[in-house]
Amino acid sequence: ATYEFCSMLEYYNLMQGVYGQTWVGDKDAFTCEEIAYGTVSLCSKTSDDSTPKLTTVVFPHKSTGLKLNEFTVEFEKGATGSVGWVEFNDNGADTATTHINLTRSYPNGVFLNIAERKAYGPKNNRSGADTILGENLRMNHTETATKLVCRRVGGTHKTQRKYSIELVDGTKIDATLIDPEPNYGNCVLPIIAFSGKVTVSGLRYAIGEL
Repeated sequence: ATYEFCSMLEYYNLMQGVYGQTWVGDKDAFTCEEIAYGTVSLCSKTSDDSTPKLTTVVFPHKSTGLKLNEFTVEFEKGATGSVGWVEFNDNGADTATTHINLTRSYPNGVFLNIAERKAYGPKNNRSGADTILGENLRMNHTETATKLVCRRVGGTHKTQRKYSIELVDGTKIDATLIDPEPNYGNCVLPIIAFSGKVTVSGLRYAIGEL
């Protein structure tokens, strides 16, 4: 992927056709299906007791060099999980996410837990305690769908960026994370943990960083 090529694709609204959504994780735990141009449906498979299990997926960039600046996620009514941005080792399509547990803070991550109605920020470096950015958020996954937008914008330093999660009611959670250099080995990736069905759309790529 190059800046010139991707700029042309973006101008003609062809980015999603050439560089479609790629969410990786346990291939046996979920399905990923394009249901409209630029929109995919992620559905966790049922376990032996017919209960959907929690599935964690990430959007890798190693194979194309493309990072996401924005994406929209909608958990259908009854679906639950977490969504946001977390740093860990990026191995492209082989990314392992089984060690990610989005019920506590990570040193370099920000995410929202749907069932807990709670938003977590980067872990406190001194005490190791969780950083809670918001509690009792206005959502109820058992009664309505939960829709939110995740964004990544430039910061005051090339390795620091503002990452945010915004609900449709205007509630916004954000934190400044360290965005490691590409050759660092780790990177901050979009991450979704879900049980049930979610749709992902509205992708905006960081073509300016190519």
